[in-house]
Amino acid sequence: MAQWTVVGSDLLAPAVKPVVEGFAEHSDTEITMEFIGSVPGKEDLKVGEADLAILAAPKDADLPSGNYKVLPIAYEVAYVVVEKLNPLTEVSMEQLAAIFGSSGVQKVERWGELNLQGPIAQRSILPLALDNDSTVVLELFKYEVLQSGSLRANVNRVKGNLQLMEMIASDSGSIGISNQVLLDDKVRALAVSGSDEFAFGPTPENVHYGEYPLRLSYYLVYPREKQNELKPLLKALLGADLADRLDNEGFVPLPENVRKRMLVELDKGA
Repeated sequence: MAQWTVVGSDLLAPAVKPVVEGFAEHSDTEITMEFIGSVPGKEDLKVGEADLAILAAPKDADLPSGNYKVLPIAYEVAYVVVEKLNPLTEVSMEQLAAIFGSSGVQKVERWGELNLQGPIAQRSILPLALDNDSTVVLELFKYEVLQSGSLRANVNRVKGNLQLMEMIASDSGSIGISNQVLLDDKVRALAVSGSDEFAFGPTPENVHYGEYPLRLSYYLVYPREKQNELKPLLKALLGADLADRLDNEGFVPLPENVRKRMLVELDKGA
């Protein structure tokens, strides 16, 4: 009987564990899982105490390389959400920093400062942010937008995502940061522009290809020499079951066409 150890991010564990357990039940494999975080997971992989790691990493992070294979598996996204009738359709990283950040000279206080016209122009902007232990979306936002700086004192931190969505839906002057968009008949996510002038919406394709800038990537990482051995499990982790579970847990899975291409490449030994 094969014996494998799978380690990594505790945040993805609720979605990943059932898939790995289901795979183990229907294969001649004993799998130990230790989802206690990406940092210890990476160390376990490097010292040979793990066969497969699921690691979170910013775009400039130092993932294992060389003798290791790295495959994207999911993304955590910071959505910028407004009430559906709010006329704003896109926002820049610089504008977000001026709304939410405590440092910097420029501060944006009213919607007219974002070039909105009409009655909303004189309304104060009410910034909100999701802040609970089940997501790192606020830290992601602070890292990408505020260069790890602090939030302004007037940012209302909300524990529950549904509560946050209801607050946004009830006030067209609000703008919120969340890892998931609920009540999409009442609220919507904005397109965001990064270093380029063009703003991209948070579609799975834009997130995967890095065009939507507010994302944290998660990867499957394993020794290259173990790819054939691990292939059945890797295929299960690239399947529709995990994609659906990730979506339900508030993560963005890989686009279906990308997953299918990766499955083909696995079969070819790429």
